Amino acid sequence: MKTIFPGFYVKRAIHIPTWDTISGREGTRPAFRVGQVDAELLDEELLDLLKGQVGEGLKYFGTHIQDDWSAEIMLALRAILFKLSIWDHDATYGATLQNLKFTGIQPPNVETTTDPDRPFSVNGNTFTDIEDAVDRSCAIQHNACADAINNGELSDVDISDCDAQLSKCVAAG
Repeated sequence: MKTIFPGFYVKRAIHIPTWDTISGREGTRPAFRVGQVDAELLDEELLDLLKGQVGEGLKYFGTHIQDDWSAEIMLALRAILFKLSIWDHDATYGATLQNLKFTGIQPPNVETTTDPDRPFSVNGNTFTDIEDAVDRSCAIQHNACADAINNGELSDVDISDCDAQLSKCVAAG
């Protein structure tokens, strides 16, 4: 195997360009990130609505209060939202609307190998195509989620949440 450029390997005139790997649909798993971005946008919108309501309430005490204390007001609102969402329910309001929960369990990365016959790897196991590698990665995440529930490490989550996470992971591919 000969390296001709970082990420490009040649063996019997077969090469795996890094660009093709990361630019394809399987390279970065955009579906998870889209759901997370949507959840973050919903959370920011909620924060803006609350900020507007607090501003409306404080205007009767003078407009200078909102201007002078805007950073402290935002800190207090974020702390309140954190307590009422993530602390109590393991998900922000936006994540809850998107059916996302913060379990802290991530699927292992699907990596590329230098072997053109088995170009994908998950935790040291190699695969011939990206779909099988993603399936293995999602299955490992599902098993870790189920193990954490059975060991009592996760609260407010049950096996059906792990099953739903597995379905979304495989669908996102």
